Amino acid sequence: MHGMNNMRFTTAVAKQRIAQIKLILSVCPMHLLDVAELTYIDIRTARVYMNHLLAKERVHVAHWERNDDGRKRSYPTAYYAWGRGENAPKPPPLTAREVKQGVWARMKQDEDAHEAHKRKRQIKTLLANPRRVARTAWIFGAGA
Repeated sequence: MHGMNNMRFTTAVAKQRIAQIKLILSVCPMHLLDVAELTYIDIRTARVYMNHLLAKERVHVAHWERNDDGRKRSYPTAYYAWGRGENAPKPPPLTAREVKQGVWARMKQDEDAHEAHKRKRQIKTLLANPRRVARTAWIFGAGA
């Protein structure tokens, strides 16, 4: 078989997979992981098929979604639909402020993580300048 980049998509198996992808994407737009799972192929192979179908204008990007799966950054995911159509524009990357706001919002939802973060900040403040806080005298001594 040829390498992944040299696939010709003319074999019976390739035509069958394209027919499966057509059936799946005709129902509703889906992202690549769903297409791979429903056609029983790995994600890399699904990506090769999708790139081929995009180049041939048999599928288009219907829309993009940011999936908040708890990671620091949530990257946009393309949802593909069958047929010709204009590809939805990819959203711009999150700014550093948006990333920090998302991280902080997730941390505030988890009370244990939020309390641990507040304790670490208090300790860092005390270690940075122990003279500022009178409560540290018992740790560092009266002359600190």
